Amino acid sequence: MIEEDNILAKILADADVSNFGRKDFNEKSEQVFQELVAMGKVADTPEARTKFDKSKQNMLATHQWQTKAALKFRGEQQQKNLESLKGLA
Repeated sequence: MIEEDNILAKILADADVSNFGRKDFNEKSEQVFQELVAMGKVADTPEARTKFDKSKQNMLATHQWQTKAALKFRGEQQQKNLESLKGLA
């Protein structure tokens, strides 16, 4: 949990997941999936992809931005990215 008055921690937390609110979210998450496959962490199967897509959907649905700036600049695209996942998982 981030302390209420620790703005630097909030900025860093938002930066860590800024891809949630970017237009290239799907491309970047596909790269993560392929990296997991290459490392042998997941199999490249329809079942594994469905599980991965559900995980992405859950992350986007439950994530809350820590700063007003991140919400302003990333919030709308995060919702669009979530909507694009709803048909996949």
